[in-house]
Amino acid sequence: MDGQANKANECQGCRQLEREVKELRKQLDSFKADLKKLKKDADSKAKAKYRQANKFARPQTVENPKPPGRKRGTLATPRPQPERIDREFEVPAGCCPDCNCQVTDVEIHEQLQTDIPRVEPTVTRFHVEVGHCPNCGRRVQGRHAEQTSDALGAANNHLGPNVQALGSELKNRFGLSFEKVSELMREVFNLRVARSSFYQFGRRLMRRAEPSINWLRDEVLRRAHVVHADETGWRVGRKSSWLWVFSTPQATLYQIANRSGDVARGLLGEDFNGILCTDGFCGYDSLPYLKSQCVGHILRRIHDLKQSQPPRQMYYLEELQQIFQDALDWRSAAIDIASPTNQRVIADIEKRLDGWLSFYGTQPTVELHRLANHIARHRSEWLMFLYDPQVPATNNHAERMIRPAVILRKTTGCHRSSSGAEVHESLSSLIVTCRQQGQSSLEVMRQLLVNPRAEPADLFPSLAII
Repeated sequence: MDGQANKANECQGCRQLEREVKELRKQLDSFKADLKKLKKDADSKAKAKYRQANKFARPQTVENPKPPGRKRGTLATPRPQPERIDREFEVPAGCCPDCNCQVTDVEIHEQLQTDIPRVEPTVTRFHVEVGHCPNCGRRVQGRHAEQTSDALGAANNHLGPNVQALGSELKNRFGLSFEKVSELMREVFNLRVARSSFYQFGRRLMRRAEPSINWLRDEVLRRAHVVHADETGWRVGRKSSWLWVFSTPQATLYQIANRSGDVARGLLGEDFNGILCTDGFCGYDSLPYLKSQCVGHILRRIHDLKQSQPPRQMYYLEELQQIFQDALDWRSAAIDIASPTNQRVIADIEKRLDGWLSFYGTQPTVELHRLANHIARHRSEWLMFLYDPQVPATNNHAERMIRPAVILRKTTGCHRSSSGAEVHESLSSLIVTCRQQGQSSLEVMRQLLVNPRAEPADLFPSLAII
């Protein structure tokens, strides 16, 4: 009997211990959940602080990216209704496909379908009158508004302005090869055109667009208050070249040449009185213009240096980063730059930057010396955006303008000949400028083809007002 009582007491004690263990485990799970939540909140605050302090840092890989598409349960936006209905068809339900019985309780619903018609080439015959002046004997030939050439006789068969403009657009804007442009014309428009013809179309457009390109350079680019410049690697045949972009919010010009500052000097001229926004390339140093350096590039450089520098150098990098970040924050919040209060803020930022440069030489690392020398060499160009509201803090505009060329470089492999490079730089400048002006580049090229004497001011009326 005593043994049974002891056994019962032991089982009761074990059960008590099990209950205590369960309670402790519940408390432990609760503590773990609270700790996990605290860590998550701390990480979120740290990431938010990091993003605020490193606005121009390269984006990092997201661990849990947001799924693409709209949220579940959100209704899709309906397509806009067409303005007119060209054709209508009655679609009867007929009989049931399983029992072959006539369908009852019929309701009529509408379905709209928008499509492009099958295109067939249109051949136009011009009866051109040719005669001579009875007074001076000069040969006089008539010309219709849709003709692209005056050639007669054995060369009287031509392609129209729409075909030539579309082929040049597909080649120089969308990066299609001449072979693919020829295939597209044959399969979509039932029009057989040789590859070499599209090359000749581009050369013709380049010659006719030359006055407009020169006008954009002389009347728009050289007279602009701020010009953005950038360059990227290019190839012409087996030779290494560089594609330059010089852009304003109104117009953009491309040029394929070497990587020398003489390219910018030749395009902008010796008497350029505006401000040139650059990314720090040393080729611009010899130019006699006022320049503004991109703050975004220097902040990204500081961010990369912080990943490799020893801890004792972090203070100097963080201080320099904070100086530029404060300048950006003040510029985004300032309303009247010329007010006395704002002038004192600008003077304080300038003083802080000079103070940082005054003792950078005491640091032993080569990278920090190189960074400080670069900042000191362009000392007057870093904070130009604090004095002029039209000067941006970054060179992002030029990078956006050069991005299409970088995409074409990856898909087309640049150019095989210098003549192809000349056509591309001319027509790309024309196409991008048309897009900046909200105009159709196809229509502008069509006007150049049918009217070789078209005035640039008529092609770009909004630029003629500037």
